Amino acid sequence: MRKPEVLSAARAAGLNKEVVSQWFNQYESLLIELGIDGTPSHIWNCDESGLQDQFSSTKVVGQVGQPCVEVCAGEKGETTTCLAAFNAEGTYSRTIIIFKGKRVRSEWLQGCPENTSVRCSDNGWITSDLFLEWGQMFIQSFPRDDPRPHFLLLDGHSSHVYNLEFIKLLKSKNVHIMCYPAHTTHALQPADKALFKSLKHHWDQEGRKWTRMMAGQKLSRMEFSAVFSRAWAKAATIENAQAGFRGTGMFPLNKDILPETAFAPSKTTERVLPSTLPTPPTRPQSLPTPPTRPQSLLPPPTGPWSPLLNLTHSAHQPSALLSGHQPSHPPARPQSSASLTPLLPVEPLYFFPEDEKVVCEEVVLEDVLEDNDLFNQFTPQKETHSQDEGPSTSTNTDK
Repeated sequence: MRKPEVLSAARAAGLNKEVVSQWFNQYESLLIELGIDGTPSHIWNCDESGLQDQFSSTKVVGQVGQPCVEVCAGEKGETTTCLAAFNAEGTYSRTIIIFKGKRVRSEWLQGCPENTSVRCSDNGWITSDLFLEWGQMFIQSFPRDDPRPHFLLLDGHSSHVYNLEFIKLLKSKNVHIMCYPAHTTHALQPADKALFKSLKHHWDQEGRKWTRMMAGQKLSRMEFSAVFSRAWAKAATIENAQAGFRGTGMFPLNKDILPETAFAPSKTTERVLPSTLPTPPTRPQSLPTPPTRPQSLLPPPTGPWSPLLNLTHSAHQPSALLSGHQPSHPPARPQSSASLTPLLPVEPLYFFPEDEKVVCEEVVLEDVLEDNDLFNQFTPQKETHSQDEGPSTSTNTDK
């Protein structure tokens, strides 16, 4: 039995072989165009990760049948963001720690690692302004005697790709930006693959040590830097940085770094790239004019009147036509009154002149039984008198 790794549906569908292959081709072309395909010191990766101040062990050794508990500071922890950047050579740029709050206190800086800054945001997450501030620190760390461009790999977070001021700043300093395909950073980003994975492991270890030493006391922000410094020193190494770029195929470039099993979850959502789809037929600019009914096919008027409308009870059972000739067979009688529908005009045939007198011809219903309730309901009745009885009613069936 094995414990499965949690993988979201978006990441399962996003890590598609065709998408990743196309991205690697663009990545290689851009490095060759910039002339830094063999320069690891000019290829950077930047990302953020959240650190929880609640520490717990995943597995412990205990006695069978006896309860096993671990004392912690609280049931819920607070998230603190760590923003880090490093290149394929193993050099780390300025690191920023982001607390939840409004103002940074000086005592929070005690014990911070070298080349680290502390900032605050409303929720402890990265913002566009903080990322722009980091960008200014980032470009100041470049050597001034090397005019070659730098290359920065980012994910698609809104504070990165929709930060116009940040993009303008890096463009002015000859820094080119490229984003990973959506939902693929867990397999393609060096920071996720190596640095932050190692940092969270050592952060939990150092946090559990501090919790046991302080008898379950909550980690304060004054003590945060001391615990973070010990974890950062173990994780932010040259070996981890180089292993992150090498393990994702970023440097040295390896397009086949991911095994076929990594693309297996995307098979259920396999799709065709838009560039390979056939071009749909275009709609003609002008549609052909529909044929018109010739006037010679219209039935000529018979008698002193002309037919005006063709009326139907329904789309399937036409009623008697108001025309100059009788139908060859009587219309079908409806089985119930529910089948009757209002008379609707189908097609205008003729229009009467204003000075012409119109006479409508009587439509004769044949083979209608007198005991039909529907027929008696709509047939006018007339009174008749017999010699011995009073007035009575009878059905008018005169032809």
